[in-house]
Amino acid sequence: MSSCFTFDEIKTLIPTLNQLPPLPTHPLPIYSIGAGSIVNSSHLPSYQLFKFQVHGIYDQNQDAAKKTAEKFNIPKVFNSLEELIASAQKESSKVVYDIAIPATEISKILQQLPNDAFALVQKPMGETFEQAKEIKRLCKEKNIHIGINFQLRYAPQILAVKDLLKREILGKKLTTIEIHVNTHTPFENWKFLEKVTHMELTYHSIHYIDLIRDLLSPWEPTSVQCHSCKHINQPKLDSVRTHLSLSYENNDPQLYVTIHTNHFHTWGIKYADSYLKIEGTQGVLRAQMGLQLEYGDQRDLDRLELSTNEMNGQWIDIPLKGNRFPNSFVGPMSSVIRMAQGETDKILTSEDDAIKTMAIVEAAYQSTLNQTKIVYDNTKDNS
Repeated sequence: MSSCFTFDEIKTLIPTLNQLPPLPTHPLPIYSIGAGSIVNSSHLPSYQLFKFQVHGIYDQNQDAAKKTAEKFNIPKVFNSLEELIASAQKESSKVVYDIAIPATEISKILQQLPNDAFALVQKPMGETFEQAKEIKRLCKEKNIHIGINFQLRYAPQILAVKDLLKREILGKKLTTIEIHVNTHTPFENWKFLEKVTHMELTYHSIHYIDLIRDLLSPWEPTSVQCHSCKHINQPKLDSVRTHLSLSYENNDPQLYVTIHTNHFHTWGIKYADSYLKIEGTQGVLRAQMGLQLEYGDQRDLDRLELSTNEMNGQWIDIPLKGNRFPNSFVGPMSSVIRMAQGETDKILTSEDDAIKTMAIVEAAYQSTLNQTKIVYDNTKDNS
């Protein structure tokens, strides 16, 4: 198909864009380990939306587990992890464990899961690259099949973006991938983040690093340059701002890939930004990632817009069939279930894939630590 699409051709293909991940033919029972905010705001609403059944839940905070079970009609609340696992094994030969706990505790949970288990694990894959390697080692040792919950890949707008790229709507060659976030994110709501080194990279920009890897697959970046830093008004957090660039020397040295985040924009939504922009030789896509603009406000703020060389500056607003929160969370879970059911031969965000994202996060952190300053005298004539 030609990459020079007419305006009418583009309007015709928009309703055919894919915005749904492959779903399992027969969903498996899900057992939730963790009843925190992300489980209540995203995991369980997504499973309800797609009619996935959660059969039981456990959390060290029993009150939280009971409230979550009541809210989402989960039939069993377990007093211990051992009790949950025993019940799951008794009920069905195949289940999926949905693990949403602090990243530092992932290895401890995996050690207790039965061999050959299937699990979805909330990102990140540990808080350090060393922890990620230990998680991978445990998975291989026990033949545990996991997916890391990099759900941004599965947001309706992102699935539509990937479909548009596959059809070469932007041309045969990409020139720019830019992610820009300038918002206020209430990190103070999660006290555990105060103990995390390179917090912004590990818990936020990691999503964008993983997304860029997915968009440009099978190519991997060849170098990383990064500056991630604190903010004077958030002294307890290791970092809340990041500027990062990725190079793809083996694929296209001219491809410009950047991530810019600032989570301390406290002056309202008027000049706030949260978007992914992809430019090609024939067009441009702009995906507004709405949750960041007004965190916790579940309004329909996700958008996807397209313009091409043939459109003379006009933009088309592509209708979306849902928002990232909660729709995207069904994607990683579906991938794990389909692997367990033999409907696919790999989990797309498996430990083998996710550790590559973790390696880039580690490289970005090292870049921040080891950057050198260029010292010069600006009072001199530098002509």
